[in-house]
Amino acid sequence: MTRYLIRSFKNLNFCDLLSNFRSNWFIPVSAIFFLLLNTGLATHNLWPVDSYYSFVPAAIMIFLFSFICPSFVTYQSHISTKVKIFALINAASICFVAWADLKRFVIFLHGNPAIQKLVFMFLAIPFVYVVNVLFWDKLGTVLNEAIQDFDIKKWEWVIYACIYLLFCIFIAFCFLKSQAFYGTKYLVDIIYTSDSPKLLKTNAFIIIDHIENDLRQPLFAVFAAPLMGIPSLLGKIIPGIPGALFIAFFQLVLLFFSQLLLAKALELNKRQRICFIILSSFTYTYILFSIMIDQYVIAFFWLVLTVYLMNKGDNNAAISSFASSGTLLTSSVLVPFILKPKENRFKTYKEWLINMLFYGFDFLILLLLSDRFHILWNSIKNLKMLSQYSDEKLRLSARFLQYFNFVSSYYFAPAALEKQLEDGHSSWQLAEATTLNYIGLVIFVLAILGFIATRKSMISRIAFGWLCFSIVILAIAGWGTNENGLILYALYFGWSFLVLNFNLVKVIENKLKTNLIIPVFTAITCIVMLAINVPGIISLVEFAINKYPV
Repeated sequence: MTRYLIRSFKNLNFCDLLSNFRSNWFIPVSAIFFLLLNTGLATHNLWPVDSYYSFVPAAIMIFLFSFICPSFVTYQSHISTKVKIFALINAASICFVAWADLKRFVIFLHGNPAIQKLVFMFLAIPFVYVVNVLFWDKLGTVLNEAIQDFDIKKWEWVIYACIYLLFCIFIAFCFLKSQAFYGTKYLVDIIYTSDSPKLLKTNAFIIIDHIENDLRQPLFAVFAAPLMGIPSLLGKIIPGIPGALFIAFFQLVLLFFSQLLLAKALELNKRQRICFIILSSFTYTYILFSIMIDQYVIAFFWLVLTVYLMNKGDNNAAISSFASSGTLLTSSVLVPFILKPKENRFKTYKEWLINMLFYGFDFLILLLLSDRFHILWNSIKNLKMLSQYSDEKLRLSARFLQYFNFVSSYYFAPAALEKQLEDGHSSWQLAEATTLNYIGLVIFVLAILGFIATRKSMISRIAFGWLCFSIVILAIAGWGTNENGLILYALYFGWSFLVLNFNLVKVIENKLKTNLIIPVFTAITCIVMLAINVPGIISLVEFAINKYPV
């Protein structure tokens, strides 16, 4: 993006710039209405100072790109009609949800706020349509190529459809019986330390300036809205059922597709892939996140897509990393490895440093374009605020006790109990980790063995690096230990254990030259997981129904 700007300034003359703007003028004009509709300017009683220095740079940058970029009308001529229709519906959905979720609108001090918001909604659609066309043109191509790489037959899709339907029934039962998963008057800490009601109250998936879209996930809504626009709209317009149900159903689609991407990265055959999907579907983490609406599902999807493209050696990994880093900033740790040159020469390493520098500038430009400059401006204050999630007073040994409990909880339901929090509401929380979790330790050791056995495999190297990163973040830095809430990070970090564990079983099967090891391992592990996870989930759901019935 930065290089494109530099080239454009060098090569384009005034007539070219003016010609581009004549074609693209509607984009920045519409963008202004979208930013007013979607960000802090529309959600506060007064115009806060940080909205001034976020809104103005965003508007300037969008106007600048309208001069530099070729005609969008010409560009979209090669886009399929299906993509354009879908992008239009999705754009209208995003704008409608933004209109519906914003409770206050004081851009004008006189007149009817509802009519003002409605006018802004329609005027914002062209800009959001342009963004959706660009988004889905790129992502659609990547996903279509991935689906073709899967080479899945119809009968295999039937198996996966049955698993998906089973989970949909489970989700529907939970949501129709209890509001604990999406809509209590208490916004946080109902199920573990999740913020599901808070995320849904003023849709964090759509509203760029949502309070939860902070320094940790500065571009979360930017890369979540194109995915969640239509599910969010369905939740608004279909009466009689919880709107969050549609978001949960689509979260499940993202979870399932992420499983397929990991299976492809592991280079599994059809038999092994089916076992992998079934095994991962019965883990406690997968079951939990099917009913717990959280930002980590979106972040996990973008992370896995980036890992898949890295493993494939696809140049789109760098583009995907903007989404994975933007939806959860810690995922940016992969960027140096994505940009790392294959040749170990001084010249290539010099280029590597230059590429990372330009990547940083590109990310900053993306923040400016997305009206997120105040995230940068307040970064020091935000870092101090986020330090509350790490308990520096907790001994390192105690952090590792929580860590090995976290490793075990990826597969198996952890010990949990009902607690009364300070504000008086009931919460389902993890039991304190007072002793070493030997199951977690065994899983950890097996993951290390899996890496040693398959260390030449790119996906094993990535997974092992991610495992080490989880130790740094969760055990050494102690992120989340202050709340005893590491279960919340099981999806984001735990996949590395699954990949390495499964790779180890795959190596054993290949050594023994038999096709029985993986199916037998899957069957035994699933039986054990069901024996532990079903009672654990039942206890959680019973708590939700008894304490927070619909």
